[in-house]
Amino acid sequence: MSHLAISPKLIPYANKHDFGVEVLGSRLLVPQDLAIALDRLSVRTAEDFVSYLHTFPGTVAALLNWSLEDVIEARSSLISRLHGVVDENILDPPPIPQRTYGARFPVKTRP
Repeated sequence: MSHLAISPKLIPYANKHDFGVEVLGSRLLVPQDLAIALDRLSVRTAEDFVSYLHTFPGTVAALLNWSLEDVIEARSSLISRLHGVVDENILDPPPIPQRTYGARFPVKTRP
């Protein structure tokens, strides 16, 4: 699958329900405020955008002056719109393994 380059469209503000994005050929058209925010983050493709939304949704929320819940809802809509266009491993990444820290239980030895 080829990467979808992010391009601004004439709509000035992103929609809180689905970001207001549109797939057009090999481009992902996004509203102007979102295009500016993504440019600040050096996010250039739809794949990078989805990855960034999975990893740092709070940053996107802060840049757009949205709540975290709004970004998560818009991310879900964006992902459903990009099924079949973007690699499924990017749209639905595997869960991060839980890490444990600290000492292990000592092995019992015989005296």
